[in-house]
Amino acid sequence: MKNIIIFLTCILIVSTQNLYAQTDSGFWNSEMIKIATPTSKPGWINIRPEININPSVFFTAKKKALQLGVNDDMQLSKIEIDKTGFTHYKYQQFYKGYKVIFSEFLLHALNNKLVTANGKIITGLNRTPAVNISVTTALQRALQFLPAAQYAWQIPQLENNYKQILHNPNATYKPAAELVWISIYEKSDNKNSPQYELAYMFDIYPASLYGKKIFISAADGRIQPGCCAHCAGDQKESRAAFLGRWTEAFPEIAVDGCEVQSVIEG
Repeated sequence: MKNIIIFLTCILIVSTQNLYAQTDSGFWNSEMIKIATPTSKPGWINIRPEININPSVFFTAKKKALQLGVNDDMQLSKIEIDKTGFTHYKYQQFYKGYKVIFSEFLLHALNNKLVTANGKIITGLNRTPAVNISVTTALQRALQFLPAAQYAWQIPQLENNYKQILHNPNATYKPAAELVWISIYEKSDNKNSPQYELAYMFDIYPASLYGKKIFISAADGRIQPGCCAHCAGDQKESRAAFLGRWTEAFPEIAVDGCEVQSVIEG
C-alpha cells in the first residue's frame, strides 16, 4: 500500500510539472513553480497561500523565479493603500543603473504578505551602455523631430503658472535628459530583449501642451519610437489632467481646445 501511495505521488508531481511546462516553459521555471499557483501566467503571479513573503524582499529573495540577472535591479517608485486594506507597491526595473522603459511590476499585499504580482520584466538583457553623443546634440535632434513656433518653457506665464499649480518653484517644462534602456522595436517584448539600447529620453512640450516623449539613441542619435509624454513615466501628468487643474487654479484664463490662447497671445 505504501509503495502504491509513493507511486501515485510521483505521478502527480510529474504530471503537475508537465502541465506547467506545456503552459509556458519560459515562465514556469523550477523556482516559479514553488511560489506561484497554477492559475498564474506571464505578467500575472498569484502567490501560493502557504508562501509568506514580505513585498520588500520579493525581488531579491525570488530573483531566480523572476529570471532577474546580476545587473537587474527593481526599485520601488510608489506605494498606495486602498480602501480594502491592500497595499500596492510599484517597482521600476533598472539594468546596469539605467531605467528600462515600459518595464514595471506591481506587488499587492495584505498585512505585509504578498498576495499577487503583475507587470512586465525584461529578462535576458546583455548589453553594454554606449554613449557617443552629447545631451546637447540629442536635445537638438529631439526638437528637430517635434518642431514648434514656441515651446511651453519659452513662455514665462506658462512656466510660472505651472510652478503654482504643482506648488513647486522648480517645476518647468524645459526638457531634462534621462538615459534609459529602450527596445529598438516599437513593441518591446522579452524575445527581443537583446535589442535594447541606451537612449536619451526627453519630454517635449510645445505651447499647445500636447507633449511627446522622444527617445534619441545615445550611440548614434537615431530617433527611437516615442509616445505621448505621460505614458512612459510619471514626470508629467496628462494634458487633460493638467488643464483640469489649470482651470481650477486660474478660472480667469480660458483654455482653448488646441492652445492656451490667452497666455500665448497675451
